[in-house]
Amino acid sequence: MITLPPAAARALAEVHSTRSVFDVEGLCCQSEARLIEEKLRELQGIFDIAINIPAGTVATYYRPELVTPARITASLNTIGIKARVRDSVVRTQPSATPFANARFATMGIGVVLLILASVARYALALDGPATALFASAIAIGGVFVFRAAFLAARHKQLDISVLMSIAVVGAVALGEWFEAATVVVLFAFAEWLEGLSMARARRAITDLMELAPPVATVRRGLHEVELSIDDVVVGDVVIVRPGAKIPVDGTVISGKSDVNEAPITGESLPAIKSEGSQVFAGTLNGRGSLEVHTDTPTSKSTLAHIIDAVEEARANQSSAERFIDRFARVYTPGVVILAALVAVIPPLLFAGLWQEWFYRALVFLVIACPCALVISTPIATVAGLARAARRGILIKGGRILELLGGLKAVAFDKTGTLTEGKPRVTAVVSAEGVDESELLALAAMAELRSEHHLAEAIVQEARRRELAIDDSRLGHFMAEIGEGVEAEVFVSLAQTPTQVRVGTRALLERAGIDLSALEQRWEALEAQAQTVVGISRDGQLIGLVAIADTVRPQAREALARLSALGLGEHHLLTGDNPATARAIAAEVGVGDAGVHARLLPQDKVEMVHRLTAAHGVVAMVGDGINDAPALAAASVGIAMGAAGADVALESADVALMSDDLNKIAEAVEIGRRTVAIIQQNIAIALGFKVVFLTLAMIGVATLWMAIVADMGASLLVIFNALRLLAREANTEGRTPHV
Repeated sequence: MITLPPAAARALAEVHSTRSVFDVEGLCCQSEARLIEEKLRELQGIFDIAINIPAGTVATYYRPELVTPARITASLNTIGIKARVRDSVVRTQPSATPFANARFATMGIGVVLLILASVARYALALDGPATALFASAIAIGGVFVFRAAFLAARHKQLDISVLMSIAVVGAVALGEWFEAATVVVLFAFAEWLEGLSMARARRAITDLMELAPPVATVRRGLHEVELSIDDVVVGDVVIVRPGAKIPVDGTVISGKSDVNEAPITGESLPAIKSEGSQVFAGTLNGRGSLEVHTDTPTSKSTLAHIIDAVEEARANQSSAERFIDRFARVYTPGVVILAALVAVIPPLLFAGLWQEWFYRALVFLVIACPCALVISTPIATVAGLARAARRGILIKGGRILELLGGLKAVAFDKTGTLTEGKPRVTAVVSAEGVDESELLALAAMAELRSEHHLAEAIVQEARRRELAIDDSRLGHFMAEIGEGVEAEVFVSLAQTPTQVRVGTRALLERAGIDLSALEQRWEALEAQAQTVVGISRDGQLIGLVAIADTVRPQAREALARLSALGLGEHHLLTGDNPATARAIAAEVGVGDAGVHARLLPQDKVEMVHRLTAAHGVVAMVGDGINDAPALAAASVGIAMGAAGADVALESADVALMSDDLNKIAEAVEIGRRTVAIIQQNIAIALGFKVVFLTLAMIGVATLWMAIVADMGASLLVIFNALRLLAREANTEGRTPHV
């Protein structure tokens, strides 16, 4: 039997199976996840399972002819796991209230019974009633603990519930009713708090899900009808009123408005949308009314892609998470064996008291529980992923967060990345006695029928200046491929047409046009890496137009931010000529040593390999499509402007939803912050274990102290991880929360 790598197995599963996502009530620890996985593996027809603890979901890939979602939920019910299939486009998490209330109720009753029992024994000396009350506190307060322990033991698993149950039963066997009841109540309290804390992190994802409105106003015939978002189809015209959320990805066909796209792109300033503009589901319409043609099924919208990516990113674990998962599988059984040795060896070999060492073994068992260690990394990972998603940065999992935190160098594509990818007119130079507007209007008229990108830049500049250009005034037209155009332009209907040429030196010189009057200016513009075309009128040179792919306004600032983070090793990879590459590099702050020009796609891949060999962890920033091979070759592939681009969203390691290069530095900061918090959490979890295990072995720690220590460590790592979200809320409040 051939065993495929996880990524290959997942890809095969996606092609040959059906995928369903289940919301699981109260899913909050790794032992439950392992229990779910083992149970579902028993079902015939299951290809693959992806369990996301922070999101509270289980994704299954299965053969629908062999197993159904109903069969899957029924199977999970047999092990006490309540799940429901997520079958709506507008996806919401199941409320944690029933789970939280049930936990709180049993814990509260346990506390009351524990207090009554303590009063009966220590104040009233009523041992019989006190014992009965302690037993009731244990039974009611520990109902969830004992149920989880029974299910885990039945499936031959050792988890924290089993360890706690052993400790409670052992304490009862020793007659330590107060200790046993205290352990149960404190552990129930810790589990309840953990559930609430996990729900806090989970809400970061739930907020994303609630961006899309549940209904949409759709024009059907002559009527406007309100439909569930599930019933909106491609081709429907959706009416978006002022102040409403946009429910679909589509194109504006009527109206004009400002739209807050922060939930998708992370941009704090609203974007003006008018006829022909693209809009995204989950964004907030401003003051105008819009009619939007639905371009994409609601289940495949940009927002749906983001939610899927954030939820499934947990499958892409960091090395720390993978290590801790493997460690916990060995550690927990080891703890039970060590506790047994602590209970047996001192009495057998060193004449220790059986009862004393049995008690110490129980304390050891409770303190050594790996709960805090197991949750230390996933809670930080999901907080980091959610924070990034809120800022318009889609990061594909813990492994990528870890790599972002350890970046050593960044390579950039030029066109469409450092530059805007759209040639623009940068200078208009008119000959003596020629009006600049007249010159540009003539050039634009001559270029109206050309399909060349330089011609489009000239026409767009004329329109931007609101110059009068009209195709009806264009007569004979001929394009010389790669050189320019020759055309007849009727400046006035009463006049004979003007002969206009727009093009290269070669085109004009071949027509016998003298270029000497503007020769020096032509050369100076070309030396600045700009493309220059000459314009002649009736055989006379009347001016020049310089065109260049302009640098993004924030490019220099973005690279400076990366340098401030210690990432001063920048490289520019382009297929353009060296002069243009050096000019762009100088403008954005890349040194000559980092300029690599005339590169074919395979050359870019080779260059990325060289940079990786030299620096270790390297990011490649590109447009997500043209630079796909280089993005794939890099340690971290970062795609620019991914909103609405399925290929970039699905293939890139990091997808920047907008074209803001500053998001790269922000992604690195989030990665570093997340890695630092994971390291802090591991240190906290292990530190607590070492201190209290030492106290347990010398007989200082008690059972209730052990449970307080375990609870404290778990809550500390959770709250430490949630600082990622708190930091986002406090320091980035200028962007509305999603």
